[in-house]
Amino acid sequence: MALTLAVASGAAAAGDGAATDEAFSLLLAMPGAQPTEGGWIIPGDAAADEKDLIAQWQRLKKAGADFNAFRHQGTLLAHAIRAGKEQAALWLLRQGADSRKVLLDDRADAYALAKTYRRAVVLKALEAQPGFKTAPPAVAAQPAAPASAAKTPAQGDRNLTRVEQAAAELRRLVGPHRQPDDAAQQAWLRYARGLSTSEFQALFQNGDHLAELVIVTRHLDGALDDALGRLPLALVRAHAQQIASQLGDWSYITYSTGANRITYTGASRAWPALWKRLDQPLRYEGYPTNLPERIPPALWPGLFASGYPASQAEATGCLLASVDLPALQALWPAFQRYFTDARDEAPGLVLAAWRLHRERSPCYYASGDAETAAKLEWLQAQGMRQTVPGLVKTLASNPPEPALARLLAAVRPKAPATSRLVPVPRRCEPVLGEPWLNALVRAGTVGWGTPADTVRLIDVPGRSTCGLIVSGDTFPEWSRLNDSFTSGPSQDPPTPRCADMPDDAEVWTLEGSTVQRVAVSQDTRGIGFAALMAVRDVKTGKRYWLDGGQTGAACAVSYQLPGTYEWRTEAAGHQLVPSPDGALVTRLLREQCVRTDEDGDVNCFGRASTEAADDERKPVMARLRAGASVPMQALIDDVGAPRRAAFQQALAAHDHARLKSLRAEGLPARWTAQEIAALAGADLPLAEKRRRVALLFADAGQLEGALRSSAGLPLGWLPREDWGPILRIIRKSPEQWLERAQALRESASEAVACEVDWALGFVCGGGLQPN
Repeated sequence: MALTLAVASGAAAAGDGAATDEAFSLLLAMPGAQPTEGGWIIPGDAAADEKDLIAQWQRLKKAGADFNAFRHQGTLLAHAIRAGKEQAALWLLRQGADSRKVLLDDRADAYALAKTYRRAVVLKALEAQPGFKTAPPAVAAQPAAPASAAKTPAQGDRNLTRVEQAAAELRRLVGPHRQPDDAAQQAWLRYARGLSTSEFQALFQNGDHLAELVIVTRHLDGALDDALGRLPLALVRAHAQQIASQLGDWSYITYSTGANRITYTGASRAWPALWKRLDQPLRYEGYPTNLPERIPPALWPGLFASGYPASQAEATGCLLASVDLPALQALWPAFQRYFTDARDEAPGLVLAAWRLHRERSPCYYASGDAETAAKLEWLQAQGMRQTVPGLVKTLASNPPEPALARLLAAVRPKAPATSRLVPVPRRCEPVLGEPWLNALVRAGTVGWGTPADTVRLIDVPGRSTCGLIVSGDTFPEWSRLNDSFTSGPSQDPPTPRCADMPDDAEVWTLEGSTVQRVAVSQDTRGIGFAALMAVRDVKTGKRYWLDGGQTGAACAVSYQLPGTYEWRTEAAGHQLVPSPDGALVTRLLREQCVRTDEDGDVNCFGRASTEAADDERKPVMARLRAGASVPMQALIDDVGAPRRAAFQQALAAHDHARLKSLRAEGLPARWTAQEIAALAGADLPLAEKRRRVALLFADAGQLEGALRSSAGLPLGWLPREDWGPILRIIRKSPEQWLERAQALRESASEAVACEVDWALGFVCGGGLQPN
């Protein structure tokens, strides 16, 4: 169904605006002048032909029409060139129409447009004007050559040294997205062979370009070893951490079915090229916690010898679930040697596809039922007959093969384990003074750009006062309507919620008198970070923080085993980091968490009632103390009540200085919107209303926020001459206001409605009709 932003225009606006509109209508309603997509709603009649168009423009020029005004992204001259009305375009040029600025958001001038649309008559006329010269014939764009085949300009630039040329070639082959294909990697090897030893070493001196070196050799066995062999040993050792970091990024394992069910990247196999050149251990903090899974088991000795910290068997991920029985038997000696909990965890790792995880199905390519049963029987023959916690209840609709079913029944715990992890009551008290109010008022987005809209309390180590978890779960609002000079109006489809995970959150703490965001060394999107919960291990007394265990896209969210975090306090402040005890906590959670079917959510701590916390009838601070997430604006209204009262008093007193200071402290845009709305029904003289609205309109940022925070402010009482600040905001970025235009027009008088249309780039009473 077509979307129309037009409304009845009523009486035409007086003055040059009406004449300008008629000039555009005469042209844009003509055959061939409408865009290729959708349509522009033009209330006026079309000219009969170009002769009639020019005659009527002559009349409208005397009436005050502005021939350099913009409608639908272009001037009359631009639209005449686009529509092929060359005689009309020539007439406009003779009348002094601006040939330089013809498109609203494009630097292309009339000459460029005439070339694009092949308007030879207009081109000839423009070339006779000062400043326009005959341009050489345009050369058709050629398709870009593959990165590996294209010749680098640097190779032919005699102003560059050989080393500078090599650096340019390396950057070119790596590419802007740092994903060189096989041909580009081979091209680098050929190029590098042509460099002398001194040139090659100079290219990487001071650690320059080592990251690119790893990337451009990451799929080629032996290539990194050969490259490092050409460099001074001291250089490699000095920058070993940088090289290791890149190797960690590009080392990963791929599981599949068939004979080659497990494959590793070239980077996964390239680690020995670095390890054999080390003179001291590497620091592996911050590297993938499952690095033992990402490299072949044959390299485990070198990994641990190079300084990789003692690791738990969980770090091998889906490896034991995916290998066949002979491969498991072959790697078993190394598995027992390097993982102290190998015998405790091996049965559960073999049964990974049948257990609770942080993801719903992390070991999708696990062995089949018969092979899994064979591996489990072999482990039991080695003395590993322990139960396996966290097994998912099998479904009657998809039962395992009988042999595996018997084994699963044998290793499933007969009774639930005593819970070692218990929720910890919040100990802090909220003290939300001016610094907090200022920070909340200015809160924009959290994490990856999700608008902040809810808050919850959180304990902070060493503090008796609470921090806040500030979160959001919806995408920012963007206009779905577009208007293009070249193609016309269009409407984007609704933002797909299914494929995206907008949920995000941040933790804020008060450091002195400043609210600061807590550093979190992990992506917080779509994991339920807003639901952080403190738990305590009753055996050790240690506290952990668990996220919500959220996984999956927005239309198919499920809740699996939560992630585990700890507070770390350093000189720079507090941080939340993944806990080094993550594997232990995962094991404990598997002992007490339950999921009854494949598609259900994991429940670890029962279904405690949260009715008291979520009762919206209760005061916002009471709900916050009870553990609820509360709307951020409701908390701002509560904490900021004195500031809100001062704002209202300053408006009533016309106290410019006080209003300025309050804006500097921070005023929510919604308060401004509410005060504007209140004036519509206020029992005040019109002159007083206008004085107050002028104060509310004085700050453009506050006014723009107010217009965005309200679906439609009642502004019909506002005289036309007071609409200037609103119209300036719309003219600044009309594309952002296209979908709000209807509400704005409905709230305005007929005369102001035309002003709104013009600010949006329409003729009065016109609009957009996308496909």
